[in-house]
Amino acid sequence: MKKSLISAIIVFSIVIISLSGLTGCTSSEKEEQRAKQLEKIRVDVENLKQQNKNADASLDSLNAELKRKDEELRNIQQELDSLQKNIEQESNK
Repeated sequence: MKKSLISAIIVFSIVIISLSGLTGCTSSEKEEQRAKQLEKIRVDVENLKQQNKNADASLDSLNAELKRKDEELRNIQQELDSLQKNIEQESNK
């Protein structure tokens, strides 16, 4: 009986040690997977920051172009108004 109890304790100990080793591997693999996911997220965030910066630069450029076009439109409208006034004056003569 003593031998079977000792054998059972040894087998139980081996099983516990094996399971703890497997848990360690699984935990290590999970940590490695998490680290990879975190790195991917960091890269994605950096890419999004760069895209946002590029979009801001494009928006600034478009706003500047819009301002130039608005000024050009105002100038053309002033010319048209002046021409219309001249036509009205000529037709009244």
